[in-house]
Amino acid sequence: MKREETEVMNQNMDVYHYITSAFDPDSIPILPSIGNWDTYPQNLMGPGPNPMLKQLWKLWSRLFPSRYTSEGKEIYSTFKKGGYYAREVIPDQLTIISVNNLYWFKENTMVNDCGEHSDHHDDNASPGHVELHWMSEVLSNLRFRNMKAIIIGHVPPRSVENEVLYKSMCYERFVHVIGEFADVIIGQFYGHTNKDVISLVLKEGASIPNDNAKVTPIRYELISLNAMTIPNIDLDNKDIVGVVQQSPSIVPVYNPGYKLITVASSNYAMDNASSVYLSEQTQYYLDVERANEEHDFNPTAELGDFSPKGCSSRTDFNLLDFTPESLTNWITQVQRQGMRFKKNPIRNYFMCMEIHTSDLDSQTRINNRVVAGILVAGAFMFIVGMVVLFVFNRQLIHEHPSEAELERLLI
Repeated sequence: MKREETEVMNQNMDVYHYITSAFDPDSIPILPSIGNWDTYPQNLMGPGPNPMLKQLWKLWSRLFPSRYTSEGKEIYSTFKKGGYYAREVIPDQLTIISVNNLYWFKENTMVNDCGEHSDHHDDNASPGHVELHWMSEVLSNLRFRNMKAIIIGHVPPRSVENEVLYKSMCYERFVHVIGEFADVIIGQFYGHTNKDVISLVLKEGASIPNDNAKVTPIRYELISLNAMTIPNIDLDNKDIVGVVQQSPSIVPVYNPGYKLITVASSNYAMDNASSVYLSEQTQYYLDVERANEEHDFNPTAELGDFSPKGCSSRTDFNLLDFTPESLTNWITQVQRQGMRFKKNPIRNYFMCMEIHTSDLDSQTRINNRVVAGILVAGAFMFIVGMVVLFVFNRQLIHEHPSEAELERLLI
């Protein structure tokens, strides 16, 4: 469906107003990422600075620290240059890196692949390559400061079907960067596909071989979990070093949903390193068919409660947390039990996720009042781009670092 440029910006403003009417950006950090429907034409964005980035900055500027602060000045500089930025959300512990992966997206024909003009100082360098260089520098600085990072964006590196969505060299370099900095990155969250997907970052090879061992070059790969890929993950020769997640959409292409993710703090960190990690997630979704039935029965009734149905990674999937160690134990258990075992945790995961990802083409006649209610009650929107809300109890983490459970809503 073709859209006019004014319609795109009006939709961006609608999403902004929905979010800021529900949450005060002066007290709750709200971190936007640019999506392929945020731009005009769709999927396309050229090198920055450009008019589209200028318009998005004008709309979102209230969400960022003042340009007169050092952090705000840096955010303004990188956003104007390419629509990406980094923001420290837990002082000296956790930074959120919001990437503009339209510069890596295959569908964006306005920029070259990352292998062309590879010198990031070159004025003709691919903006995707420049962004990856910037991301590496940010992660390197966080490692030096013993901090952790979460990466957010719109377009994931792989689709639900495990298809690569990035340009070939951009994808190769992206996977290498997230592999090399897996000790810094505790999680990644994307959208775009409207479905919940977990992917693993795998490492093969040893960086420091034994005296008599054969040197094996380090290689990283990214694989989406499904019934076909799980049995073939070779954990004898590959290590799980990271996790990438795609979130459901609030748009009723499928049953709309959102995730509540808990960031916890451990007291086992050494050398003053940040101890935060992803401990649990619960995914809530709205049964659109039921909502339609209730509306047909009583068209004047308010939507009221979001009536969420949730799946917990800990209680429903037996996943202790999202650290590499727990993910390895989880996949090992799945492989030993076999995919058909009724109590297999990954089988439970697929069953839960399929509840809200079944085909709803015949059910998406949900009316505007119900959709508006979903947007407000669901608290976070994923209509035009990906926006992430992090709610951090900073006082708690400073006073009780071993007990702090910092919750944020993520779409």
